[in-house]
Amino acid sequence: MRLRGKMLGAALVTGAVLALAASTAFADNGTFSGSFTPTSCGQFQPIQVAAGETTINVVATANVPSNDIVLELHRPQGNVLAAADSGTSPEQLNYSRADLQPGTYYARVCPFSDPAVPLQEPMDYTGTWATRSGPAVGFPVNDTGGAGGAQSAPAIASATSPSAAKLWPLTSASQSGGTSTRSGT
Repeated sequence: MRLRGKMLGAALVTGAVLALAASTAFADNGTFSGSFTPTSCGQFQPIQVAAGETTINVVATANVPSNDIVLELHRPQGNVLAAADSGTSPEQLNYSRADLQPGTYYARVCPFSDPAVPLQEPMDYTGTWATRSGPAVGFPVNDTGGAGGAQSAPAIASATSPSAAKLWPLTSASQSGGTSTRSGT
């Protein structure tokens, strides 16, 4: 009887995981590239979020892997919602909220202010982003979010890479050139 209960429990968990996976659809995605200097960030890269989407995933890598970068998510430009700095490169960020407001968000790649290894030319980067609908997942952070910065449900953001991850707000820096492409799915 205990074995039957365990098998039923395992089947229910498997069913729930499969239902969650089926309910999360990637809505849009795109790529971006650009460059930074030792003292300035790359260009703001636009990410369009449609109504009903709950998550923005962004990954960026310096083309020279030893170049230490920080990946930021902004809305509007200059207002950092989340940042990822877990080592050198790549950096990844997952920003989720049940009440994610539709509109334009921005990813930006910046140099780390005090790298352990001097930055090397070329100081270029490439990245990709995707939005999706479905349950918000990740680590809770303190974010007022919502429309116009009004207090709303807590945001969930996570940053992951090969080494230990940190999330913190950063101050904005100047911008330089870059390009962005977008494709729907």
